Amino acid sequence: MSDIVMTGWRGAEFARIACHTLPRMDAYAQRHGMECHCVNLASGSASPSWMKVPNVGAALADHERVLWLDADIVVADGEQNIFDIIEDDAWQAVVEHETECGLVPNCGVWVVTRAMLPWLEFAWERMREAFHEHPWWEQAAVMTMMGYNVTLAGGWPHATLSAATELHDRTQFLPARWNDHPADRRRVAAPAFVHVTQYADRLAEVRRLCAAT
Repeated sequence: MSDIVMTGWRGAEFARIACHTLPRMDAYAQRHGMECHCVNLASGSASPSWMKVPNVGAALADHERVLWLDADIVVADGEQNIFDIIEDDAWQAVVEHETECGLVPNCGVWVVTRAMLPWLEFAWERMREAFHEHPWWEQAAVMTMMGYNVTLAGGWPHATLSAATELHDRTQFLPARWNDHPADRRRVAAPAFVHVTQYADRLAEVRRLCAAT
């Protein structure tokens, strides 16, 4: 079974962003012999970010591993196949950012293997209600399952690693170049994937990056 690149969105704002980012994701997938699949995250049962979870789970029925890319990810350097650096015993792989919000594993770029299926099911069935309106949505649930203490103070989330779980120990933490975040103190000069978040005008920044790379 093959690997797959997935993305998705809901609403006109992200549709406009995806007009620029999706062709790059598709080219990246084709370059490395993978499918690229786009899903509609509109649902009355959960927020768009939460809808990643069942969609990734469904894709794992036919694929060994999924690379989920949020719609606001710009593929800036597509030369290396991210799956080539994934360790055989990793259940998932993410970049952990160091920001004013603490240490934050970010599911905007999220490699998920079949070993994650029970965790995805648990998050969806048992944790969705508690984190339905959390600013980090499903990411907060995944972090909690990894052993992070995720809190809200004045509406702002903060995270610290409290007691690492088995899921944390089986998570591969990727170099910062695989999810370049503007608030990450560990960010590097030559990223592969750029996460266009926390910008006043994300569409303008996406356009600028796509024109420059």
